[in-house]
Parts: sequence; C-alpha cells; structure tokens
Amino acid sequence: MKKKKIVIVIRESNINERVRLSKILQFYKDSEYDIELWKKTGKQKSNFCERKIINSHKRKSIEYLLWTTKLFFILLTRRKNTLIFVSGFESALIVYFVSLIRGGNYTFDNPDNFYQSKNLPNVLKKIIFKIEQKIIKRSQITIVPDEMRIRGYNLPNHNFLTIRNFPSRSDVEKSLKVVELKNKKLVIYMNGWLVPTRGLQMISEFIKKLKPNLDLKIKIAGKKEGLDIILKSPYVEYLGIVDAKTSLGNYHNSDIILTFYDPSIEINRKASPNKWGDALVTETVPIINNGIETIDMYFPKGGYLSVNYNDSENLYKLIMKIYEDDTILANKRKELKENPTYFWEDQMQKILNYNA
Repeated sequence: MKKKKIVIVIRESNINERVRLSKILQFYKDSEYDIELWKKTGKQKSNFCERKIINSHKRKSIEYLLWTTKLFFILLTRRKNTLIFVSGFESALIVYFVSLIRGGNYTFDNPDNFYQSKNLPNVLKKIIFKIEQKIIKRSQITIVPDEMRIRGYNLPNHNFLTIRNFPSRSDVEKSLKVVELKNKKLVIYMNGWLVPTRGLQMISEFIKKLKPNLDLKIKIAGKKEGLDIILKSPYVEYLGIVDAKTSLGNYHNSDIILTFYDPSIEINRKASPNKWGDALVTETVPIINNGIETIDMYFPKGGYLSVNYNDSENLYKLIMKIYEDDTILANKRKELKENPTYFWEDQMQKILNYNA
C-alpha cells in the first residue's frame, strides 16, 4: 500500500534540539507516512527526506526574509492536495497566504502563541493577533499544548486540538534501558534552554552559594552557550545536547528538575514545557517559580515545589532543606503519582482523523 505523503515545514536547523518537533516527526514516521522535511540547513542531518529551504544566517532578519521568500515560491509550485504540517507562526503565515492563492489544506502546530511571546507594541500585537486568528480558522486543525492557549484567541474549541507536552511511550521505554545508577545523595537535573529568561541568573547565583563537600550533583543537558561560569562548579556535570530517551534516563536517576520561566513575559506565564510532562511520567519532583498560570493544569494534585523567580537565596535554602530531609521529596512523589499523565502517541492519534 502506498504511503500517504506529508510535508512538514519547520524553520529550524537541528531537529534533535527541539523535543516537540522530534516527537511530531517520529509519530508520523511510526504512522507510515512518507515524510518530506522542509527546513534550514543544520550541522546534524535528520533521518528524514530533507528539502533545504535556506542556510542559517547570523542576522535573523535576513534569514527570515530569505526563508519566507523561498518558502512562498516553493509552496506555489507544490503538487495540489499535498498534506502540509507547519510549525510556528512565521512559517504558517506563508502557508496561509499561499492557501488563499491556490487552495490547499494545512495543519498548524502552534506551540507558542506568537502575539504573546514577544514584547510588542500594542498596535503591532493586535495586528499579529488578528492574523493568527485567520491562520487558525483556515487550518484543518491547530494543535496547542494546553487549553489556556485556546482561550486567548476567542475562537470556537473545534478549531483546536490539545496535545499536551508529554513524552512518547516508546521514548520512556527506551529510557529505562539507559538509566545509570544514582551515585550522589541529591541529584539535580536541568535540560533545554538555559538562558536569562529561563532562570540562568538565579541558577548561577544558587550554585555559587553551595558549600564545599556536599554529596550533590547538578546535571545539565542542552546548549553550552552562556554557561561558562556555571560549568566551572565542581558540582556541575555537563551532558551536552542529548536525545529524548537519554534526557528521560536522566530524569529517572535525578531527584529534582529545575524549571524556571520569567513571568514578566506573557507567554512564559502560560508555559507548557516538555519538562513538566517528563517530570510527571518519571516521578521527578520539579521546582517551579511562582507566577506561572498553567501549573495547576499539570499538577492539580501537587507534587512540585516553588520559589519566586530570580530568588536564588530561597532556592538555595529550599534545596538545602531537601538535602537534609528525605521526607520532603518522598511526600512530593506521592502527590506526583496522583496527577494525570498522558503519552504523546495516544494524543496524536486524533490528528490522523484530520489527515485522512
């Protein structure tokens, strides 16, 4: 039987660095789709049939101009009835405009409400909001990571499909085979983007406060840029950029996962990170900063600890309490088990109805 073809449009270069995108691609592969991946050229080549749209460029404004121009003309000349899956507002905008000219269906993956993700002037924000509404209404379906993203658009629920950021069952099963034995009394894990708007300063200050000779390890996975000072600490083990199964393996043998989002940024207050889904499935207690509106959607029964954003002093005090008192994490793990969990594949099955 001939496989159904799908074109996946992603303005990214190295797919392995984006957990959600990797899971989307793997799902379509496992569902016997013939995948053509339209992306930027990156250092790493994926295992999919790739069509290079542009090379990465140091100046993002030039890169985006090149990307949109070339993508526009490629879409104009594509075969009719090609199934398009597009991730992110910037690419979806071009897919939308071309669909107005020559028709065609598309699925829009909207992990971050674009109009809320930037500190934009109010007039520009309203214009982008209206455009996003139009992109969503014209799509076959728009995928969002939680219901809170839907409320902001003032559109009927039937325009949206909620796919929560939980790991895939296959990645969880694979991760159990790569788990290493825990070799410290307290192991803290951090993964993903560690940048100024995601707690870099408070984490750096917290690490500086640690006294010598603690039986403690801090594991960090992700990009190395900006971490020079942190990586000098004897407590820090840098793991590099890791795949999903390896990252989940690190959750399994860690006690705590740190997840911080600057609440002064609107989209950060509506954060829906893969880290929370991974923490729930692996029963790893997260420390989260206050001011995030989505916490109760993921942790209605509790199971997490919290501090204020950029409060390194109270973060240090909290972790030292945990270090001295094993019952804190034991009680939080009991709460974690009471929260609902999902698997990526089970949720994504619904998308096949729209791709039929």
